[in-house]
Amino acid sequence: MRPIEGLACKFETEITGEELPSFISPALMDQCGLHWQAAQELLDSKEFCLQSWFHGQALDKMPNYLGYALGLSLTEKYLSLVEQTAAQAYAVSTNEVVSILRGTEGGLANW
Repeated sequence: MRPIEGLACKFETEITGEELPSFISPALMDQCGLHWQAAQELLDSKEFCLQSWFHGQALDKMPNYLGYALGLSLTEKYLSLVEQTAAQAYAVSTNEVVSILRGTEGGLANW
């Protein structure tokens, strides 16, 4: 799974001035930590169920839009570290984001 959608979500908040994108609730953001271990195992994988992580196909296992919320959280951490906005980071590769986050204290291991 890749956090690319997080950049789009962060860009939306920069444009609208809202704290979160229109479809992500604070409660969903609070649930990210509960699902982080499963998501982390898929960071380098292209073999994941898009419909489950992003569109609620597995509501018995994870909330709708979870993939977007996780991506937003990762993107916000990255942007904070590099002191950039989403608009400034539009061309940054997902690999760079993950590499930077993995290299930080606490890194991706802790939510």
